[in-house]
Amino acid sequence: MKALQRLPDDKIKTVKRLLASGVSIREAGRLAGVSYYCAWHVSKGSYDKEGYLYDAFKKKENNKYFNWKNFEVF
Repeated sequence: MKALQRLPDDKIKTVKRLLASGVSIREAGRLAGVSYYCAWHVSKGSYDKEGYLYDAFKKKENNKYFNWKNFEVF
């Protein structure tokens, strides 16, 4: 399985600059040459941390992505 890696820093800076200028997420991704999904993650701050992207989503408990203790039914 291929590890998820960060976008190059220049693309992250380009997307952030475009978003700060008022461009939509979709248009910022298109102009920077990245997918909408990557541009959305940049806008939400997922790329502000060092390392791999999936590390931002890991839970502290048992290093699992999902834990039944955190699951709630509404």
